[in-house]
Amino acid sequence: LWMERFQLALLDREDDLAETCLFEATRALPAEPNGEALRWELNLHHAEFQYWVRGDAEAALAFLEDVPAHLQHIEHPFLRLHLLIATGDFEAAHGALRPLLAHRPGDLEVELLQAEVLAGLENWKALLPYLEQLPIEARNQAVFWHLRGLALVHLGDAFHSRLDLERAAHLEPTTLRYVLDAGHGCVELGEWERSEAHWRQALRLDPTLEEALVQLAEAKRMGHDLPGARQLLRECLTHHPTSEEAQIRLAELEAN
Repeated sequence: LWMERFQLALLDREDDLAETCLFEATRALPAEPNGEALRWELNLHHAEFQYWVRGDAEAALAFLEDVPAHLQHIEHPFLRLHLLIATGDFEAAHGALRPLLAHRPGDLEVELLQAEVLAGLENWKALLPYLEQLPIEARNQAVFWHLRGLALVHLGDAFHSRLDLERAAHLEPTTLRYVLDAGHGCVELGEWERSEAHWRQALRLDPTLEEALVQLAEAKRMGHDLPGARQLLRECLTHHPTSEEAQIRLAELEAN
């Protein structure tokens, strides 16, 4: 019953209610021996919820650690890999990829995860040719263009990097990392006015985001809108009073 309510809450986007239903389902588990298998299944649901809904990879990993490895691979073969990448454990992710690459050759999701690991390991020289040899379907994925843009900028091609980063942000305008990196791609070329659209989109996704507020203020400063820059930095400090970057930039503007 609790799991039915959980699924309905997810459909209605009532995230808090969905999480409550998961915990209530866990509390209602029967005693051993049947309880343990059900608990593992619920922990898989908890891990998925924490990562895909809450965006908390650390919490998701904590739930997943209690689930036997063979169940993880059967029910959710890529979840642990996504979590290792999200938490920055790229060496472990690289090791976890090997059996998947061997048993699922040509699987585009696995190949794109391998590309993410190469980016995490900052192996840019290997990443670019790796991306180029992927099947044409990969180019329908925002992650392809995002990773290609990152590789290009690290290899010194800022112009084509910006094109690819913006393409990723266009394909997935609600993925904050893509939007922010598109803004940074513009800044890399000194295209401050162009970058503003990306910082504003980031603020639509997260109205108090420190990085977006600081970067939009810098774009305003470079466009000689000093009052606008000061206002944005003060707003940033309202939400993030310990932001050293905002403090330093505002002090510089006030001094001038």
